[in-house]
Amino acid sequence: MSERLTIRTERLELVAGDLRILEMAVENRRQLAAELNAAVPRSWPPPVMLDTLDMHMVLLQNDPSLAHGWLSWIVIVRDADGGRTVAGIVCFAGRPDSTGTVRLGFALIPEFEGLGYVTEAAQALVNWVFRQPGVKRVMAQAFAQHIAYIRVLERLGMTPGEAGTHPGTTTYYLEKDAVRHTPVA
Repeated sequence: MSERLTIRTERLELVAGDLRILEMAVENRRQLAAELNAAVPRSWPPPVMLDTLDMHMVLLQNDPSLAHGWLSWIVIVRDADGGRTVAGIVCFAGRPDSTGTVRLGFALIPEFEGLGYVTEAAQALVNWVFRQPGVKRVMAQAFAQHIAYIRVLERLGMTPGEAGTHPGTTTYYLEKDAVRHTPVA
C-alpha cells in the first residue's frame, strides 16, 4: 500500500481516499481489502454514501490534491487481535469555503453502528481539520428523524442553527474556538 494520509485513534484508522481508493470502494471490495490490508464486509459500502463517493471521484479527477484530507476518509476498525475491517466513511465536502467552513458527513455499515465508532472517527477528523489553515468551523446537516446522527453531532459539541439546504434538515455548527480537542493516537 502506498503512503496515504492516515489518522489513528484508540480503535480506528482513518485513511484519506484518493481516486483509486474511492473507485475500489465503489466497484471492487476485493481490491479495496488488499489495498487497505483489511476485511471488507459484504454490506460495504454504506448505501447513503454512494452518491457522495461518486461526487468525490469526479472532484478528484479534476483536483487530485483534494485527496489530502478534504473528501472521503475510509474508517477501518482495528480489533485487539490485530484484525482490520472497513466499517464506514467520514468525509468533508471539500476545502473550506470563503467563511472558513467545511461540511462534515459520515456513515457506517449497519454492523458497526451503535458502537461509538462514528463519534470516534468524526472527532478525530474534526481535530485534524481544525489544524488546517483557513478552517474556522465545521458544519453538518441532519434530518430531525435521524436521532443517532444528531447525537453524534452533539457529542462533537455541534449546536443547531438554521434550517438546512434540504427540506426537513437542520444545520449544525462547531466553531474552532469552541472545539474540545480529544487526543488522537
